[in-house]
Amino acid sequence: MPVVGIPLQYLRRFYKEDQGVDALVAVFHEMGCSVDGIESAQRRLCKGCGETTEYVLPQTADLCESCGREFKADGVDFENAGPIDVVRLELLANRPAYSAEPSGYEVTVDGNVSLKTSFRPHIACAVVRNVAFDEDTIKSLMKLQENLHWALGRNRKFGAIGVYDLKGLNTKIRYTAVKDDEIRFVPLNISGETAAMSPCQILSSHPKGKDFAHLLEGFERYPLLIDETGAVLSMPPIINSESTRVKKNTTDLFIDVTGLNAAVPLTMLNILVTSIKEAVPQCRICSVKIKRPDREAVTPSLEPLPF
Repeated sequence: MPVVGIPLQYLRRFYKEDQGVDALVAVFHEMGCSVDGIESAQRRLCKGCGETTEYVLPQTADLCESCGREFKADGVDFENAGPIDVVRLELLANRPAYSAEPSGYEVTVDGNVSLKTSFRPHIACAVVRNVAFDEDTIKSLMKLQENLHWALGRNRKFGAIGVYDLKGLNTKIRYTAVKDDEIRFVPLNISGETAAMSPCQILSSHPKGKDFAHLLEGFERYPLLIDETGAVLSMPPIINSESTRVKKNTTDLFIDVTGLNAAVPLTMLNILVTSIKEAVPQCRICSVKIKRPDREAVTPSLEPLPF
């Protein structure tokens, strides 16, 4: 089972009583959730994007995990934000049953999206409404996303997640594959007059692009999510656009998972949306219609599966 680290102070907010660590661990065992341990993580606050990066000694954080800024000098590139206790939990496949209401959003998959042309032909999507974020909630969502990328997505090869602020997005979204000279957009954590970049520029110069360029190596077209107004959501599995960044005041999310086969994106999407529901009980999970040239589907599919 993959293991995720969740801040202890974040978990305590879900309990009315101020329970000690041993009592909290006992609750998890009663739920059938194995606790792998409790450790103290250090945090560095990025001077570039304002987000925190956690690491466990004797490791260190040389880069901001949000924007890729290099942590060279304390006080210039980052500042220490102090320690935080983290509970390491095994990620359970079994989750409570939830339902999804129609969102009114639909994604059309172009015929040029295939294993031969752009590597990632499968997509599953959801809308989550009425969320409420703070720093801990956003951080936990990012950690879960990265753990799913590693555990099920095999470092984004078989499945990659995109989470976006729904505000401003058109209800009709297209999943397509473009040539390098067809599109330019501003990738996440890039700003300035020359911020817009082509797919090849992102793969060669953006920190996330350089990390995952091998996943799109050898292809003449690049996967792209774009809405009917021309707004770019992301270039899966590399980077989201800056315009769709999730912020603390975000109230509604659009989520996609792309991959090589249908099963992995569906599983990753189900785990992600139900985890958000558990963390933010008042939110609403909503389904998205996926339209392909030869068939249609509705995701997520949250019906319980037989053992």
